[in-house]
Amino acid sequence: EQAKKQSETSIFGNKDSFVYRNLQETARQFEILQDVEVQYGNNRGLELWVEYKTVDYFYIIFLVIILFGFFEERQKGLWSTVRSCYHGRLRLGLVRIGILSMGALVGAVLLYGANLVASLMIEGGWSDLERSLQSLMCFKRCPLNISIREWLFQYFVVKAASGFLLGMIIWCILGCVSNIQFSVTVLGAVFAGEYVLFQFLPVQSIWNPLKYFNLFSYVHTMELYTNYLNINLLGYPVGIRQLAVMAIPVLILAAGWGVIWIQLRRYPEGNKDLLGRFALLWGKIMDGVRRHFSIGGMELYKTLILQFGIILLILVWYVSDHMGFFYAKVVSDNDRWYQEYLNDAEGPINADMDTYLQEARVNAGDSGDLQYALDRLQSRIEELQTRAENGGYEPWLVDGMTYENIYGSVAQPIQRQNAAIALVLVTICCASIMAYERQSGVVLVLRSLRYGRSRVFIHKVIVTSLMVTAVWVMVYMTELWYYMQYYELKTLAAPVQNLDTMQRFPWKISIGEYMILIYSLRWLMLQATAWIVLWISSRSRNIEVSYMVNLGVLGMPALLFVFGIAVFGWISPVIPIGTVELLGYIGTTGKKIYWVLFIVLLSIGGLALWQNGKKWIQR
Repeated sequence: EQAKKQSETSIFGNKDSFVYRNLQETARQFEILQDVEVQYGNNRGLELWVEYKTVDYFYIIFLVIILFGFFEERQKGLWSTVRSCYHGRLRLGLVRIGILSMGALVGAVLLYGANLVASLMIEGGWSDLERSLQSLMCFKRCPLNISIREWLFQYFVVKAASGFLLGMIIWCILGCVSNIQFSVTVLGAVFAGEYVLFQFLPVQSIWNPLKYFNLFSYVHTMELYTNYLNINLLGYPVGIRQLAVMAIPVLILAAGWGVIWIQLRRYPEGNKDLLGRFALLWGKIMDGVRRHFSIGGMELYKTLILQFGIILLILVWYVSDHMGFFYAKVVSDNDRWYQEYLNDAEGPINADMDTYLQEARVNAGDSGDLQYALDRLQSRIEELQTRAENGGYEPWLVDGMTYENIYGSVAQPIQRQNAAIALVLVTICCASIMAYERQSGVVLVLRSLRYGRSRVFIHKVIVTSLMVTAVWVMVYMTELWYYMQYYELKTLAAPVQNLDTMQRFPWKISIGEYMILIYSLRWLMLQATAWIVLWISSRSRNIEVSYMVNLGVLGMPALLFVFGIAVFGWISPVIPIGTVELLGYIGTTGKKIYWVLFIVLLSIGGLALWQNGKKWIQR
């Protein structure tokens, strides 16, 4: 109806214009939804899964890890030997295409499927999958007349195909240049340019096909279904979903041809194109710079550049920027008035507090709600005074709700989730540090040099500590920043026992000192976890194996624990890394036994570091 009315106006009535054609195309596509019924149901699990975009980047990392395995002969100097073998060209390329296709499918099922199952297990919605797709609000502009279950099957097929396509394109870019580090730089530049177009090019721009016919349309595939849009292609409207999906097989064939051509025609030496010659020149320039590096400088360079640590830190920044830290507790009107008075009166409980209460009661007048809130505040003050007198510390009125919403029991799932994310990020950033020399086959040569043992190992530990500190800053300093936005700085001087969950805490320290304790323990627990990662890394034959083993041993139990399988809480270091859960138990019960978990993780990490250093230095 809307298309019919608008087509009759002079502005939209030109039948040869894109606007007119777009109106007709939109009406045609949505006409199939006329008889579709939307049904109320439990949408929360599905909607949370749809909105979770961070997994798209983990999927790309998963594909890149697979692809790096295809270039191992280059990194070990065996490229010429492999190419000279009978099946070292075409057949090897075809086998690797098969491996990549299976990897894209397995990665889509594991990453997206596991998230979907976990979300539906936690939030429910299993029985509502036969409803129409438009029953989910985020698909109200999706012109597909199918059920949610049918759409899920379609989405996983498209996602796996998109991942395979992205893998092939990345493979082409990485294979164009012999120097794998320089090719990664080119890959980063390509993805950065595509992201700028995808994120910042206006929808109304004449160049908007570059915004939607874009690599990131295949990274964030969900937006093809949740965002209905027709773009102007030679004067005719073409839907971004139809354009992207129909182009997948064509692009896969084109990228496959490119991969095979590179496999057959790219030589270890010779046939240098302009990009290859530039890479060679850049390598000579960097050799002049690298020869002046100290041992520590070279270890930092290897971690940040050769092992792509800068890209990983950008990922850490992105993930930390999209993490949740605050539990939004719903409060009643009476609670809200009480909270307002509490925030206004925060401070030491003394004669000034009595004066404040008297003045507030006069100003409240005959308002029953305000007087009730003040009665609650007075009861709270008296409770804190009694508790402080029995405990031997100064009574303060502090905002316990803010602490509870970020660090308390109601926020426990958020704390565990963030600790698991920090653990995975530390694992990803540090898994390659000890495995790099083993993959390059230079361990024996390196240890034969004068400073190739103790000094190299010490600097590797220092670089590991720097990477852990970077993760700690981006994740947990962001959390602290959130906390300080809602908290009065003056109350940091209050004894921590004034918080309800910390009233039995055995140490007489202020809230500020307690916050320092929390974040110091978190940093120390992440360091201990990184030492375990180094131990596993030193025993891995290459970087890919180190990633897989570390994520399997440390990352998987952490994620399973967060998903609700409680037994993995005894295996994973998530709770000691999160810290506040254990400190909360100490504050609630007064029992010091909970310090044991901190000591156990620190002892295991210290033992791994000592044994790792002993093996590196003595062998």
